[in-house]
Amino acid sequence: MMFDYVSLARRHNIDQDTLEQILGELHEEFPDDEMMVGLHGIRIIKRMGEQEE
Repeated sequence: MMFDYVSLARRHNIDQDTLEQILGELHEEFPDDEMMVGLHGIRIIKRMGEQEE
């Protein structure tokens, strides 16, 4: 795993199941590009966190 998604998700109050769903869908969309999974994952987690504020 290239990025620390768990810490970021915790900071934005995103539960483990939701995080796994996000990453699973991104791995399906970008099966051979961990960098794209990471960049989109970070963007989605941050956006979800902003919406809860």
